[in-house]
Amino acid sequence: MAAVAIAKSAMRVARPIAHPHSTAAAIIAMPITLRMSTFRMLMSAPQPRSCDCRRNRNASANTCRPRRRAIEAAAACPTRLDRADAAIAIAAGSLSTCALLSDGTVRCWGSNSYGQLGNGTTTAAAAPVPVTDLTAATGIGAGTFHACAVRFEGSVVCWGENSFGQLGTGSVTPSQRTTPVTVNALSGASTVAGGAEHTCATLMSGGVRCWGRGWRGQLGNNTGSNSLIPVVVDDLTTAVDGAAGFESSCALRADGTVRCWGSSAYGGIGDGNG
Repeated sequence: MAAVAIAKSAMRVARPIAHPHSTAAAIIAMPITLRMSTFRMLMSAPQPRSCDCRRNRNASANTCRPRRRAIEAAAACPTRLDRADAAIAIAAGSLSTCALLSDGTVRCWGSNSYGQLGNGTTTAAAAPVPVTDLTAATGIGAGTFHACAVRFEGSVVCWGENSFGQLGTGSVTPSQRTTPVTVNALSGASTVAGGAEHTCATLMSGGVRCWGRGWRGQLGNNTGSNSLIPVVVDDLTTAVDGAAGFESSCALRADGTVRCWGSSAYGGIGDGNG
């Protein structure tokens, strides 16, 4: 506990600090660009005819956008299955998993000690159970002991552990929620990702918002502070997707580059340091 207290104190002034398992680790509290030579090499290679089949709120489910300008005519997107219980996305937490179904509902299974299955109980489930009162979901993400979903109109709801405000309600009380609650001060979300004790959402505008535990800079707002509501990630305006790790976060930008922030232990943010 003393080591944690010292680490938190160091983070408040955003100085590099040693990771508990590394003698050379540092924190990056705002996004940096990865060394992308390998990614660029892959992207420069001939690409197959393909398309981005993510649901477009202003078009049909079969809308197809070329992934690269070199593709003049994109192939038709696969047609979504008609079955109401067909899974179209999946996210895994530490000991639980959630699936987004084609009808906009979400089902989860596994450990439920923090309410991360979202069905109003803390009882584990060996088979999928419906998340309570969740419809019109378009995306999902899972953290260690919490999960979130993006809804059709761009809001985000979360459930599970809330010890560091990772549910985005503006409070850490109660410390867990067994059914979805709406994230405060957030709209226009397109994707959501859960970290260990923080959460990040990519916006349709290209921005990124993060909330929850921030002591390693994983919220990306150039501080080491926790936040109970979403904060703006610095210098990100063209993000199209995001991911969150144990103490770090990353965003994929429209130009194919990746920006990461948070703990650089073990080279986790890809800047060549570890």
